[in-house]
Amino acid sequence: MFNSSNYLENKIVDAVLRGQAFAPPATLYFSYLKCDAVRANSTAVTLNMTLGVLCNDSRIHLYKVTTAGTTASSLGSLFTGTADEVVADGTAVLTEQTSPLDAGTAAVEPTGGSYARASLACSLTNFAGTQGAGTTAVSSGTTRTTSNNVVVTWPTPSASWGSQWGVAVYDAASAGNMLMWGPLTAIQQMVTGDTITFAAGAATFQLVGAWKNGFANSVIDWLFRGRALLTLGADIFVGLMTDTPSHTVAGAEVVGGGYARVAVPRTLAAWSGTQAAGSTAASTGTTGQSSNNASVVFPVPSVGWGTVQSTELFDSASGGVSLFFGALSAPKTIIAGNSVPFAPDGLRVRVS
Repeated sequence: MFNSSNYLENKIVDAVLRGQAFAPPATLYFSYLKCDAVRANSTAVTLNMTLGVLCNDSRIHLYKVTTAGTTASSLGSLFTGTADEVVADGTAVLTEQTSPLDAGTAAVEPTGGSYARASLACSLTNFAGTQGAGTTAVSSGTTRTTSNNVVVTWPTPSASWGSQWGVAVYDAASAGNMLMWGPLTAIQQMVTGDTITFAAGAATFQLVGAWKNGFANSVIDWLFRGRALLTLGADIFVGLMTDTPSHTVAGAEVVGGGYARVAVPRTLAAWSGTQAAGSTAASTGTTGQSSNNASVVFPVPSVGWGTVQSTELFDSASGGVSLFFGALSAPKTIIAGNSVPFAPDGLRVRVS
């Protein structure tokens, strides 16, 4: 399963909530990610060396030596695989590299030996719909997940590519922006003459935030499958629910008593950048999260609205497509005459 990069999260936040243009690449480029060595027992390691480690979560993680020394005589349960954890490994100290990888700064590719990124065009044929691996129709499923339908093939090495621990996906054949990254199931040594492929279904990506499935289907097909994103208007509309919706199940929206959804413009000014609550510049942060920059105030109820438990964000003032959902920090009973505001930073949307 791939992790989305800060770059991709920022582009999604700004495109969906903040009205900024973003055209996903027509072709995705797969790169291998190398480490200096595989972590071994009782072995001297030097400062800034990178090591691939099979952690307690049964996944390969990349660690960087932040204090030189000699590793412990046994791997034991030292490495949990927690993002950015700092591990005392014998006399050495190793730091997990999720944050630098999300930022693209720890992603190191092989060089030489005929190495090049492998390309795969974004299309319904090449990437699966959310209804299942291998499907080629427009997404209609509930998984919020896609994967490669066809084998991804790299050039044959003319010299060793070294130790490979993971794979990243870029928007260009060289340099460019990293969109996502993920570990291999095992560290591999790429040597002269190897046939190097990624099997169909091996590269999976899921939208893991509070996306409603219908909207997630549109986003998956936009990012990976060459389809246009659902057309969004000038505003996002905030609704109140008396129950707790889910990815699949619609919430029970308040009705009557003067209730109406509240419009929040899809602008940089109205929704924060991922760098901080209240920010109005294009997203440059690491949180994958945006929130309202101004208070969101509902009409004053003429009769009680009952107990509100959650919110949903929609693309229209009534009906329409539900985009995101989220529970309140605590249920709130709304009675006649009460103001119903959300303070700035009170509505938080996380895209991963």
